[in-house]
Amino acid sequence: MDIPIILKLNGLNSSGQKHDILEIETRGIFICSDKKYYMVTVHQGLPVKKITFNIKDIEYNFTDFTICGWNDLIIVPITFEIDFFVFKYFVQKQINHTVKYFIDKNIVNYMENEFIPINMMPSNPSNLYYKIKSTETIIRDGDCGKPIIDSKNKLIGIVCKTNDMIIYTIPSIYILQSINKLDNSTIYTVNDINNISKIDNYNIKKNKTIYFNKINCLIPIETYIVLEGDKDTKLTITTNKERSGIKTRLSYIKKKVRINVTPFVNLIANSTDINIDNRTIHINSCFIHMMKLCYKDNLIIQNIFENMIEKKRFEYTINGNQYNLVY
Repeated sequence: MDIPIILKLNGLNSSGQKHDILEIETRGIFICSDKKYYMVTVHQGLPVKKITFNIKDIEYNFTDFTICGWNDLIIVPITFEIDFFVFKYFVQKQINHTVKYFIDKNIVNYMENEFIPINMMPSNPSNLYYKIKSTETIIRDGDCGKPIIDSKNKLIGIVCKTNDMIIYTIPSIYILQSINKLDNSTIYTVNDINNISKIDNYNIKKNKTIYFNKINCLIPIETYIVLEGDKDTKLTITTNKERSGIKTRLSYIKKKVRINVTPFVNLIANSTDINIDNRTIHINSCFIHMMKLCYKDNLIIQNIFENMIEKKRFEYTINGNQYNLVY
């Protein structure tokens, strides 16, 4: 149901510039949505420039695809017939503890929903993952992108991250939302998010969650906006602001407005590529993931987060080359 994928990346060459020298192994699946076909895999936050896979000794190479900046997915449009299993049915609603799910014919169990910051960067809005447990270690390096299915071969989601026998799964709703969005490069939010009491017809709960009818469960407000946000999207929100100096049951002003979602901005920029200019690297989420997964350099990541408040730049040596790292 899945195939091996090679992600070819922009790395750092001996002259200190970008160059396609790195490769990462992952897995991918084929899906059909609205009579259109796609290959879906995960980018793991890395600067992917080319995707390669083989089916029955035929090599396919793609440079035209969508890297989703608001989640972990890569969506590759397929315009020709491929002789391989295609997922056509999806479980979009919230999964539960009473149903058996499978990966490579191994039974796995749903534990809970977990909400993790996008790109694993502090202060970013969170995305929903299904936290799934296996009774044994069945996932190896390079297995991200494998499908989780139910007994009827419906797609639950695909593997994104693992930790021993814990599997973090991207729900199918993220794949379908990504296919339908106009703008997959941007993380969307709204201003004054903490004062929102209602979005469209759904009230905000005391724990800052909202009911999301597409998956039939409660999710954080920020997660809802990220999922629904898109280019030129408007939301009807009701705000509940406290009146200055008044402490009665009438101390709040309710206001219902129609607003545009706006791009989310973080101190460490969210990006799907590395930004290098004459040995100056502009620190972003993509560069951090490349250092961690490809160069196995945890010290530079520690330096990035230790220096981000007090310094605007620092020097660091990567593969024998000296760089200026700037925020």
